[in-house]
Amino acid sequence: MRANRNLRNMRGWLWILCGLTAAALLLAQAPPPPAQPAKPKPERAKQELPTGPMADPQIHDPVMIKQGDTYYAFGAGNDIVVWSSKVMKQ
Repeated sequence: MRANRNLRNMRGWLWILCGLTAAALLLAQAPPPPAQPAKPKPERAKQELPTGPMADPQIHDPVMIKQGDTYYAFGAGNDIVVWSSKVMKQ
């Protein structure tokens, strides 16, 4: 009697296992979701490169400050160097 109950119990588990296996196989064969198009990257504003002597200063340890509407750049090269500009580009 006990063996009969164990056999029925095993059959039940076997059906559950078959059902789970079939579900897993069906899900594995499902088509992937449609790919979303890539979003275009916003364009950055192009910055103008500085011109004049400040474009490539040959100084060590440069420091820049602003006083009022004028920018001052200080540095050490062969001497102490000071540059000034109203627009910080020249």
